[in-house]
Amino acid sequence: MEQNSKKPMIFDDDEPVAVPSVVGLGSGKIVLRTFHKADAPLEKTDHLLVAELMGFAIGDERCGVDIVTVLDVSCSMKGENLEKLKTSMKYLVKKLNPIDRLSIVTFSSNANKLCGLTGMNKDAQYKIEMLINKLEVDGGTDITVGLQTALKVLDARRQHEGRTSAIMLLSDGEHNGPDHPSTVDVGHVPVYTFGLGRGHDSQLLQEIASRSNKGTYAIADAKEASLNIAFSSCLAGLLSVVVQDVELTFTQKESEIQEVKAGNYDQTRVNKSVTISFGNLYNREKRNIIVFLSLPAVEERMTTDILEVSFSCRPSGGGDLIISETITAIVTRTGSPMTVDPIEVSNEIARVDTVAAIEKARKQADANDLNGAQNTMKNAEKLLSNLNRGEDELIKALKYEVQEFLHLIHPNTYLKEGRAFALSSELSHNLQRFAARGDATQLVALAIPLVARFANQAIEFEQDNNIEVTSTDEDKKEVATQTATADAAAEEEQTEALMDKADEEEKTETADKNNLIVAQADIVKHQLGEVIDSLKAIQDLIAALQKPAQTTTTYHCPCLLLLFSFTLLAFYLLLSDKCII
Repeated sequence: MEQNSKKPMIFDDDEPVAVPSVVGLGSGKIVLRTFHKADAPLEKTDHLLVAELMGFAIGDERCGVDIVTVLDVSCSMKGENLEKLKTSMKYLVKKLNPIDRLSIVTFSSNANKLCGLTGMNKDAQYKIEMLINKLEVDGGTDITVGLQTALKVLDARRQHEGRTSAIMLLSDGEHNGPDHPSTVDVGHVPVYTFGLGRGHDSQLLQEIASRSNKGTYAIADAKEASLNIAFSSCLAGLLSVVVQDVELTFTQKESEIQEVKAGNYDQTRVNKSVTISFGNLYNREKRNIIVFLSLPAVEERMTTDILEVSFSCRPSGGGDLIISETITAIVTRTGSPMTVDPIEVSNEIARVDTVAAIEKARKQADANDLNGAQNTMKNAEKLLSNLNRGEDELIKALKYEVQEFLHLIHPNTYLKEGRAFALSSELSHNLQRFAARGDATQLVALAIPLVARFANQAIEFEQDNNIEVTSTDEDKKEVATQTATADAAAEEEQTEALMDKADEEEKTETADKNNLIVAQADIVKHQLGEVIDSLKAIQDLIAALQKPAQTTTTYHCPCLLLLFSFTLLAFYLLLSDKCII
């Protein structure tokens, strides 16, 4: 370990890790589900489908993680901010395992690598805590040199196969170095940025995170969000990676893909297929994707395949590509559709629309149109209330975000807090990955279960740095027990939902059959009426022929015979061409 050395920094000094962390691939899977209406009209129509991916851990294995923390120690960090930083770093160190490695880079006017990537055994944890205790402030805020140094640490690693890597960058002020951070290429590594207090540059930190490989931007000390909660929430995800290189593919069948909404994730369209690349997926983390389809007109009732969905991924520690089986979405085309969009579809539409409203309001506020921004958020709040699902966790979380941002759209608070809150929300939702902002107990929609457990411990640790901190392995076992109960309840609920869906489809089919029977009955009734009228005409004709011969008989007989022939012909045609009895 080195600190404040004037010698040139070396970067290929990462410590070797235990063999199990190299060969253990980690263990996880993906569950794929689709949600959409079961039926659609016969005419050309639009159709919405939501695909949901969720990562699941299998067993206790996971890949090791390499984290480089990039810490602002400029003069503005003096006092309370520095103490908050030390507390947060100590908690982070205690949650890492021997298979994990940590490097600390500090920056002010210059950057300094305090230690290379170090395996987090007990001895290393103690030594790094000593380094943390000795942190002091000086100089300006050159974020660029901090980022460049962190990238060198990761890029020069001798051991990197089968490992997750990340940069965690903290700053409380505005960049004032000679080179702007936008000149640093961070596209190949996730950079999770943390803005501390009201004086940090929210636009810069969000821009760094969004340019990186799926990093998030969190804010601390705005309302109830502490730096320790922000750090611990990020760490909970990094320690929960279950699959990597996740890709999801949609292929149209009896439909046309009009649009796919997947946030900030890259899309590739080839012929009739669209593929989205998601990267890593945490345990219990979800990705919801909205597919806008156009269904062609059909002439009669039928069941059609409208979309094929499949995914591929790799185990969290590397290995061969895993390709899933294909799921086929099926729709019944009918003249009397009865089903409506499932809650999962309407909820995802509500989430996407709410994020769009936050972005619109932020841009209005940036243009000094605070009244317009407030009206935009009030409309978003009204739309969420109109859903009448107050107990739904997602809707509750969205309402909190809307209300919190609305409170911050004021001249006193927008520039220092409101903009930061909005930028953090936008990036978090566009990645569907949790980032701390505001009250962590309210923002539960995108948080994985381990986030809540880490956050609760972080709060206790802030109050007493000497309390015993449970290991991550113990935390995961506890979370697994809790989620098993929730899974059982969810499975029961899903079974009931499937039964309700089957009942609904049976009702739809019965209604269609009844409608067909009624239509056929009307045709038969009409045809029988025509037959009866024809028989009456024949009866009248026969009666006329049986009357005694009169003077006019010879004159009328040919006409009667001709009428009789036409009547028989009509009767024959009626029975042969129209009757369906």
